Parts: sequence; structure tokens; C-alpha cells
Amino acid sequence: MTSFREVLERGPIKVGLFFLFLAILLSGVAMFHTIIKFSRSGEVTFNGTPLVGGDVVYNTTLSLTGNGSVVLIYPNGTVRDILVEGNNDIKLGSKRAMVQLLNGTVSYRYTGVKYTYPYSSLSLVAFVLMLVGIVLVFSGLTQFYREVGGRTREKTQSGKGRGEDN
Repeated sequence: MTSFREVLERGPIKVGLFFLFLAILLSGVAMFHTIIKFSRSGEVTFNGTPLVGGDVVYNTTLSLTGNGSVVLIYPNGTVRDILVEGNNDIKLGSKRAMVQLLNGTVSYRYTGVKYTYPYSSLSLVAFVLMLVGIVLVFSGLTQFYREVGGRTREKTQSGKGRGEDN
């Protein structure tokens, strides 16, 4: 009878399990995120000024300053028109927005928090390590089972196996 320790001491199985463990560690590191506070300011244009793109944003605030100007705000596909007199603070929450100027001059300040995943590319390495680890463990186990099957066949052919009365 072979022990579990004998199975684990085989080269391909040992290396494959190491790769699988390393893949789990790397995928955990890839899920690490950082929180970045951001701020953007400038002048709103007639063409439209996109305020943020790409990352996941939270707790965003749009501050508009102007004298009797009208702007359109497009938060997530909806349209709001605002008459800007002095300072206006608009809470957008987690919405991305675009501001378009209709008349006058308006300056904006857009602040918020966004999450970034700086180590997300490690997930691809973890995926490749996982695939290689699975192949190594599988090939090591099939090689082990072939050897164990060969030993039992030798025992049965030499007359020491089951089915013979001693």
C-alpha cells in the first residue's frame, strides 16, 4: 500500500502543487486595491467636457462657478440643465458625468474618490501558473497510477496476488 506522502514526494506533483499555491497567492495580491482622491478643474467648453473615465469612482462632487451661465450635465445618460449663479455644488455620487456649456463662461472643480488595482496584471500570471500546475499534478498522478498498476500486475502474475490460496 502506498502512502499519501509517497504521492506528494513525486517531482511533477510537488512542483504542480507549488505552482497552484503560488497562483492562489498571486491572485490574492492581484485583488489588492488602492483608494485615490482625485480633483480636476478647468473651464467648461461648448463641445462638452468629460469629467472622468475609466476607473470606478465614488463620492463625486461637481462645483460650478459662473455668472448667469447655463450648463447641461449628463450624469449616466440623464440630462440636467442648471443655471449657474455664483458657486453651485452638485453631489453626483458614483455617477460619471459630462458637462456642456450653453452660454456664458463656467469654471468647474470635480472631486471624488476612485479605486485602482495596480497589481491586476498578476492575475494573468496566476492563471497561467494554475493551468501549468493542474497539468503537472495530473501528469504526475497518472504516472503514479501507472506504476502502482504495474506493481499490482507483477504481484498477480508472480502468484502472490489475490485469488491464490496460500
